[in-house]
Amino acid sequence: MRSPRVLWFGLALLLFGLFTFIAHRQSPRPDPFQPVQALSWDWWQYPLERNAFKRLPVVTSNLNDVFALPNSEKVWAVRDEGMIVSFTGEKMQKRVMWS
Repeated sequence: MRSPRVLWFGLALLLFGLFTFIAHRQSPRPDPFQPVQALSWDWWQYPLERNAFKRLPVVTSNLNDVFALPNSEKVWAVRDEGMIVSFTGEKMQKRVMWS
């Protein structure tokens, strides 16, 4: 019979592997600016992020104009060189077009 120490080690190793797999499959929080309350459902559901704003799309050149539709989540920005960037939805999905 195996010693209890080996069984506990095997169980701990199995749990570590399972929780690592779950952690790698978590998607980031939809709104990176929303504060997280400790031990809430969101605290368990999403990974803890430091500097979450850094994953948002960034426009690095000069903006010529910005247009947003009222009562919607659609925004367009026109950059130098005729580049048009559109942002849509909660996740701020970026789409780039050229004029």
